[in-house]
Amino acid sequence: AALENLQRQDLNPLDEVEATITIAAQELGVERSEVVPLLHAQRRSPDTVITEKLDRLFMTLGRGSWKSFAANKAGVLKFPDELLELLRAGTLEYTRAAALARIKNPEQRALLLTRTVKEGLGVREILVASKAPAGETPTYQRIRSLIDARRIEQLSSKERRRVLNLLKELEQLLGNSDSSSSRS
Repeated sequence: AALENLQRQDLNPLDEVEATITIAAQELGVERSEVVPLLHAQRRSPDTVITEKLDRLFMTLGRGSWKSFAANKAGVLKFPDELLELLRAGTLEYTRAAALARIKNPEQRALLLTRTVKEGLGVREILVASKAPAGETPTYQRIRSLIDARRIEQLSSKERRRVLNLLKELEQLLGNSDSSSSRS
């Protein structure tokens, strides 16, 4: 069943990791909970018999090397539960979940998670916002996150005209000579 799950096209990163761990546990004859520590131990001090099994297994699975899996993908299992739920549901991309998982302050992470889902924050925006004090986002950052081509395209033509007018007003207020000189 785990192998069939791994072959699905619409597999999310969490399901992929869990299926890979299940298959590796069966192949190595260990419990699922022992797989990731075993992979890390093999990276530190390899046992030829085990590493050959792992090499064959991961080559058969076609999912990269076991070393890469241990270093990059297996960490998803340590993500906070709220991120795992959204990953599994397909609501949150792996790269954004990884950026959010690095935020140690649960309140700040929850705030940025909400903004990421609602506003579509990118990884860079998450990282920048995470460096701001919890609950405080610099004004320019808020403006930059709002002015997103994808979000603007989703607006009605009336709303887009209003956005353009507000941008013109903002340019006038801030004295942006770059945008006015580019139009002349």
